[in-house]
Amino acid sequence: MVDSNRSRLGEDGLKIKPAGHVVTRVYPGGEKFQIFVLNDRNEAYEILYKTGEIKSNN
Repeated sequence: MVDSNRSRLGEDGLKIKPAGHVVTRVYPGGEKFQIFVLNDRNEAYEILYKTGEIKSNN
């Protein structure tokens, strides 16, 4: 999404994450996980967005 469209959406526009490959990292035991969005426009796959560790609802 281009910045001009994001700004028109106001606060809701800030909730939209960047486009790319979504990767879920599940930690051993499955009690927590983390979400990443990787740049898919080149082969470096740099991280565009990541969450902190999220506790699973086991």
